[in-house]
Amino acid sequence: MSLAPRFSALLRYSLDTGADGILFTCSSFGLAVESARTGIDIPVLKPNEAMIEEALEIGRKILLVATFKPALAPIMREFDELASSRGAAIAVTPIFVDGALDALKGGDRQTHDQLIAQACADGSGDDVICFAQFSMTSAHAAAELTSRRPTLTTTDSAVKRLKALLGQS
Repeated sequence: MSLAPRFSALLRYSLDTGADGILFTCSSFGLAVESARTGIDIPVLKPNEAMIEEALEIGRKILLVATFKPALAPIMREFDELASSRGAAIAVTPIFVDGALDALKGGDRQTHDQLIAQACADGSGDDVICFAQFSMTSAHAAAELTSRRPTLTTTDSAVKRLKALLGQS
């Protein structure tokens, strides 16, 4: 069953209630969002697109970090699709941080963040680090500090992009 009609209904509802912009936060629904946003007059963002664009502006060697393994394949496809559309060659290195999501689900955000930061510090030679999930945002500062490389989150990039599209600073 296609999710596009549900997303279209959600977008119409959002428009009817006065939304100025919409940000979806689950990358699993990217195709449905693309389909549903056709012809919509306000900004409608998929969760990863702003971060991927920002990463490609920084460099071509990308460390992609996830705490939920199934999140890696779809976002890697998104990186490849955007790079291909721009004629850019990229190298995306995926890393799955085992145990981090379990720590977060158990209420241990500190361990979650430490595991992610350590995984980022262990990687080397990449131009930029990208977090594959919104739930990883709390580890941003620690990861950037330990890796000494620009670290992007889907959350920060999406909000920054949405604000720019809405003419806000």
